Amino acid sequence: METLGQIRLDWLFFTVLAATGFGAFFMGRTRLVFASTETGSSPTGTHSQPNFHGYFVAMVTLLPPVIVFLGLAMFGESYVRSQIVSELPEYILQLPSAEIAQYLDRLNDHSTMRSPPITGNALFDAASDRMAQLRGELRLLSLLLALTLLPVISACAAPSSPPAACAAGATVR
Repeated sequence: METLGQIRLDWLFFTVLAATGFGAFFMGRTRLVFASTETGSSPTGTHSQPNFHGYFVAMVTLLPPVIVFLGLAMFGESYVRSQIVSELPEYILQLPSAEIAQYLDRLNDHSTMRSPPITGNALFDAASDRMAQLRGELRLLSLLLALTLLPVISACAAPSSPPAACAAGATVR
């Protein structure tokens, strides 16, 4: 977990989202073309063009993970800082707020190092490790939440999916 707190996952998130968006577009477009050829009508005879349906499926698929990642970007660091502050001993919390903010900034800098050196201050080292651990757990949780939302949304955006199953959150075969 600690190593996930030190890795920049921005490019991993972007890569996963780009691949998912491309796959959703391709599946949505292909599924509409397949459904229209199966019924004997042309793809242009449906209510939307195949590319438009592919764009729609890609947008519906990508919107929830993007919201999760934006939430992580906006609220993740403040959550980690508040958790660290709640776990600090009382004598540190009695310091002025400017010194606590500086202490948290130093903890943040130390916890994001690849191989943080041992400072000799057991409290600082433990708090730095805990900050890296919390950051890693939060990133992993947001990644798992975003990936969990993808199959349900992709199935519900399909042209032949029953609305009642999608409202209940069930995946459609």
